[in-house]
Amino acid sequence: MRTYSIHLTIVGMMLFYLGCSIRPGAPASIQGSFFNIDTTSKYPELPGYPEVTTWKGSGWRGERISTQLVVWSPEHLDHVHISVSDFTAPDRQSIRKEQIQLRTIQTVMTDEFAEGCEKSGIENYDSSMVADALLQLNPPLDIDPDTPQWLWITIQIPHETEPGIYTGSITLSQERRYRKTFHLEVEVLAPELPPPDQWTYHLDLWQNPFAEARISKTVPWSESHFEIMRPTLEMLADAGQKCITTVITDLPWNGQTYDPFLSMVSRVKHADGTWYYDYTVFDAWVEFAMECGITDQINCYSMVTWSNQYSFYDEASGKKSILECKPGSQEYKQFWIPFLTDFYRHLKAKGWENITTISMDERSLEDLNEVLHLVHSGTPGLKIAFAGHYHPELDHELYDISVASKHVIPENNLYYRKEAGFKTTFYVCCVEAVPNTFTFSHAAEATYLSWYAAYRKFDGMLRWSYNSWTKDPFKDSRFRRFPAGDTYMVYPGGISSVRFERLIEGIQDYENIRILRSTLNQNSTFDSEEKLKRLNNLLATFQLENLNHQSAAEAISQGKALLTELSQ
Repeated sequence: MRTYSIHLTIVGMMLFYLGCSIRPGAPASIQGSFFNIDTTSKYPELPGYPEVTTWKGSGWRGERISTQLVVWSPEHLDHVHISVSDFTAPDRQSIRKEQIQLRTIQTVMTDEFAEGCEKSGIENYDSSMVADALLQLNPPLDIDPDTPQWLWITIQIPHETEPGIYTGSITLSQERRYRKTFHLEVEVLAPELPPPDQWTYHLDLWQNPFAEARISKTVPWSESHFEIMRPTLEMLADAGQKCITTVITDLPWNGQTYDPFLSMVSRVKHADGTWYYDYTVFDAWVEFAMECGITDQINCYSMVTWSNQYSFYDEASGKKSILECKPGSQEYKQFWIPFLTDFYRHLKAKGWENITTISMDERSLEDLNEVLHLVHSGTPGLKIAFAGHYHPELDHELYDISVASKHVIPENNLYYRKEAGFKTTFYVCCVEAVPNTFTFSHAAEATYLSWYAAYRKFDGMLRWSYNSWTKDPFKDSRFRRFPAGDTYMVYPGGISSVRFERLIEGIQDYENIRILRSTLNQNSTFDSEEKLKRLNNLLATFQLENLNHQSAAEAISQGKALLTELSQ
């Protein structure tokens, strides 16, 4: 979703620099302006907008690019109709208007970073409203006096589009009284971005199906529940998601989300001490996620819960029981060894044994070693995934590693892991103030994350919270001790957000960088070598400490300018 800085019209630039703007009391009409998407999500109120009615952007074939438009009027206008034209270029097939999506931007309550994960309560921190949720636009539109209506515009460039400059328009009209036209120009560049299912970026955003059931008021794992989840999962697959989040124990992370994670595998301990495992829910969830387009990896959390507690149904007592034990103990082994044996048998029967990982999050090196020994001794075919502190001594044993953003993995270690077919990513959570994807974060930070991944040569990124929604996610993104928005990136019903769209933009940039690097490496000419050097030098500026004196928006703007130049 590459988006380039808005090229203001001459009149618009004059208004901007002279401080002139449209203000209340102006003649009644539909007014509006394109607005740079690299700005903070805390949009200004009227008055104060220069009218900029022309926008220019560019992107590869197969990319989706975005801009935003604000419209307003000094009087109330109802039934404002919106029409979008095809985007045309001389002697070329047009980009059909069906490829242009308009959504309204809705505000949500946010707060501030403050102490990150150590907040004592949301009531102790400053709150404000920020624009984030992208709702489907259903014209006609009503506009209240001097009240800005924000529109998010997404243009999907078809893969078969010929390179060239395409122009189109968006027109707002109210009966026969008022009419306003906004002009868009898209330069389609020659390189082609593959479809999302072919992206190499290892995106791992953890899904929470239990939140979907609560919000939709459906019975968990019912047919209705699955259908309610479809738009949310398909939207994630369209972002290039690689991993299916499954839970094989109750509360692997205690109760840190509004909707607790419960085991997708039922355990029954018979009176004679043998075990029975029911994989019905696990299978249904995995198969559904694959049907929605997420097929590369199944992550199973967790053999080490944060509480060291594990639940099961005890046939002898006729009730649910809780076993509390540490990894390495005899009780722990007696609980997990029968499961691992049966689970691996089941995975092989389903054909999933090569894409499944036993996954752990922020556990100690001691616990990690105990699990590695247990898994490798009984079921050596199972892979291990871990998110937490970097342990270089385990590079050869952990298939999937995700480290905190500030951790540096030596380049030789990264090279070994890549050659071995392992996955190495980074993550951000409540402790990283910048860059991040909180609702109060600057929008460009979500894009910056993937540029940072390209610089560090990570395979992608992990985020613990795709849709662990708050009580009322459309109204309030604050939750307990977490910075607002930390627990979710999208909204119920398959509703995207400014943050999520900007995250996808960065992932597309990562893929473009990868393709350009490969192309330039194959062309052993002086010109190619110079271009590759310029690209690598620019990527080297994406160091987290540089954000102390340069904004993410500035860094992204410079990066995109070079990508555009190298793509022409």
